[in-house]
Amino acid sequence: MEGIYTAHRAAAPLYLDALRAVRALYEADIRRGGMTAPYLREVRDALQGVDEAAPTPPQPTARAACQHLDVALMLARRGALEALGRALLPLAGHLAWQACPTYDPTEVGERFDRAYAYAELLGATGTVDREGVVVGILLLAPHTHYPAHAHPAAEVYHVLAGTACWRHGRSPWVRRPPGARLLHPPHTPHAMHTEAEPLLALYAWSGEVATPSHMVAPPSAHA
Repeated sequence: MEGIYTAHRAAAPLYLDALRAVRALYEADIRRGGMTAPYLREVRDALQGVDEAAPTPPQPTARAACQHLDVALMLARRGALEALGRALLPLAGHLAWQACPTYDPTEVGERFDRAYAYAELLGATGTVDREGVVVGILLLAPHTHYPAHAHPAAEVYHVLAGTACWRHGRSPWVRRPPGARLLHPPHTPHAMHTEAEPLLALYAWSGEVATPSHMVAPPSAHA
């Protein structure tokens, strides 16, 4: 039991290292400006106090999609956002991977349910909780369609690994490589479709973060 507790406690500095890397990324984006900057300021401000935080790492959990995590992290470590990829690598075995509670496996289908997972770094199921802000990572298996979904929180994605097709509202599908930034304003439907590589993406929610995502298109819809 002591060994489990010690390993659990040892994850705290790894979470803090990852959150510092996220903060540095967001600060650089804010200096650069653009559409994501106003949304990232709120998240950056929430991250300012993590160095003094007393983190409580969650109990690690895994999902079927985690079989693709090693490849995704390897790609992220040598990708456009390699500093964050390096910070996430030692944290891999300490993350609490989960699925959205509104995604009923009988409705989204077993294939999607096994191909999708996310883990929070900052948030109620992460290591530090901040009101009105969530930061986490999304993992999608290769050749996976993530149907159109929406949520009341604003969302900013940074693609860490895997070129995938993304769709925002009714706009055309666009291939987005590692390093891409994407903004989804509140309640805006968006969808993804991965190619030969798994997708690993950092996400930041701000605003109404307590209400989970919900599907707005059936899992088979990819038009």
